[in-house]
Amino acid sequence: MINSKFHKAVLFVAMVVFAITAYNSHGYIHADEHYQIIEFANLKSEAVQAKDLPWEYHEKIRPALQPMMAYEVFRIAHFFTIRDPYVLCFILRMMTAIFALFCINRFVIATKRFVEEKNQKMYYAMSYLLWFIPYLSVRFSSECWSGLTFLLALSLVLDYEKRRTYFFVGCLLGLSFLFRFQSAFLSLGLILWLIFIKKESRINLLKICGAGMLILGVGLVIDYWFYGVWTCTFWNYLNINLIKDKASEFGTSSWYYYFRYIFNFSTGIFGIIILLSIVVLLIKDRRSIVLWITLPFLLVHSMIPHKEERFLFPIIYYLPIVLMMAYQKTEPLKSRLFKSMFNRYLFYFILGIFILANSIGLAAMATRSAGIGRMEITKYIHENYGDKSIRLLFLNISNPYDPWQFLKANFYEEKNMEERKIESLCELDSMSSDSSKTILLVISEATLKTVACKDAFDRFHFKKKIQSIPKFTENSTNWLEGINKNLRLRDNENTLILYAHD
Repeated sequence: MINSKFHKAVLFVAMVVFAITAYNSHGYIHADEHYQIIEFANLKSEAVQAKDLPWEYHEKIRPALQPMMAYEVFRIAHFFTIRDPYVLCFILRMMTAIFALFCINRFVIATKRFVEEKNQKMYYAMSYLLWFIPYLSVRFSSECWSGLTFLLALSLVLDYEKRRTYFFVGCLLGLSFLFRFQSAFLSLGLILWLIFIKKESRINLLKICGAGMLILGVGLVIDYWFYGVWTCTFWNYLNINLIKDKASEFGTSSWYYYFRYIFNFSTGIFGIIILLSIVVLLIKDRRSIVLWITLPFLLVHSMIPHKEERFLFPIIYYLPIVLMMAYQKTEPLKSRLFKSMFNRYLFYFILGIFILANSIGLAAMATRSAGIGRMEITKYIHENYGDKSIRLLFLNISNPYDPWQFLKANFYEEKNMEERKIESLCELDSMSSDSSKTILLVISEATLKTVACKDAFDRFHFKKKIQSIPKFTENSTNWLEGINKNLRLRDNENTLILYAHD
């Protein structure tokens, strides 16, 4: 139960921020969020064919729990005549945001006893409103839902004010696994902590394991419903991606990749604080449950050759408690430093800079599309040209509907749209001759600066309609572009621009 007025106020602000972020965060951060969930649900709705899906479907390595959830949400929405793809995905993001707020709230209540009363306000604020938390917590992605279900399970283990139901804990751990198999390493850390630190009874451990196995059985049934044959998606995933090492085809990185990523996080300053906080807890509090669950997860991922930043998203929710616990462990050092008036004012100055930067980052993340904003372009096309016959021209890999030129986002495609790739603007004369079609051109900002035949571009008097990462004003520097680059929460690809020859 929330017994703090400040906590209630923070939660209310968080509800507003999460809702705004969910509304604006169109599209996906990583392709898996769309192609392995939304397009899978689209197949079950018979809107696409199996041949249109990525290789993961044909290898049966994706658990079907989340696609089933999306499919059921779409089915209910269709019953109420809601068919707009952008509205459907907003419903999924809003549903995720509500679940995220619930889970974060339960975790904050369960862990507030670890935070001294004088530091609790800062802990409440960070838990909900660190600039990246709302942005990542509205994603209907496997990383988000796996991380949140595990967070809720951990909250039940830690909440001494409520009677712990270990069977329910096991169910949540099973769900976390079905959302994303890698959460097994989080669960392993939790089980080891319960055995060696908490000295939990065998009966409670059996309840957790039994409930988890029951959920895995349910997962097998859901996979059968989706794929049409009995299959073990976990074994398929293990066999294809790890034993046969197909994942490495998508790139490999050194073992210290994640530590370097954390070190560089948010221009390095915040990353250094995170790493120092982990070191402090390793020295001062090795029994911390947060260390027991996050370090195995981080170390195992460091051993796997294929690495991506999104693999760490499930553990973002533990940063506030790690920072606060480490801060409290260094209290004697802080007391000595604060004897100097200069050091005291310097600390408050740095704290003020952090709060200001966090507020700017929070606003930036809440008012933009996900990733590089491809779906910001498609949404504009849908709302302004959806009832027209369209010829969409694009250069290189700037097609927002098919950025890799082999895998279309069928869920968002317009019915009366013809897509044409052009090698240069020199081809505009032949491609733009059909007056019966609305001619749209998508090009990256970098390509536009270097591409040849700009005279053809000028001759057709294309009008700029929108860009994927918006500018504050047309003549200003791209403020969101700069903020996203510094906060390192976006791809490094070029901003896309949509032009129209109406």
